[in-house]
Amino acid sequence: MMKKIIAIGSLLLSGVVLVATSIIAFGYWRMPNQVKNIGDWIILLPPVIAPAVSLLLAFVVLSNRVINKITNGLFVGALIGISIYMLIPALLLVFQFNQIAKDGTAYWAQLMMPVIFIGIPLLLVGAIIGLIVGLKEGKRTKTV
Repeated sequence: MMKKIIAIGSLLLSGVVLVATSIIAFGYWRMPNQVKNIGDWIILLPPVIAPAVSLLLAFVVLSNRVINKITNGLFVGALIGISIYMLIPALLLVFQFNQIAKDGTAYWAQLMMPVIFIGIPLLLVGAIIGLIVGLKEGKRTKTV
């Protein structure tokens, strides 16, 4: 029950963040001389990819098609980690949407850098903790 609540909350939060960051990224892409090389794409896409990964994980957790406890723990842990991160861009977008949409440095500092230094580590730590919990639960119920 709790994982469904987390997954649904993550769906809603990630959906809003995905739409907002996509609008901003599309605006930068449309500006002349804003996206010229692969380095510009590396800055532009991570804030859009992070909520997409969160949406994908939420759909996997809600689908209940996970075969064993280890995989279930991995997906639920990763979802919890990335969902905790999704609070950061959501709050930043609520309070500073206009600044982020107009200033490329603000986009880089407030959306792209947190993905690299907070989002990915939270995703990995959540996945590892979920994997350990899933392994222990699988051993306890003898389903590993």
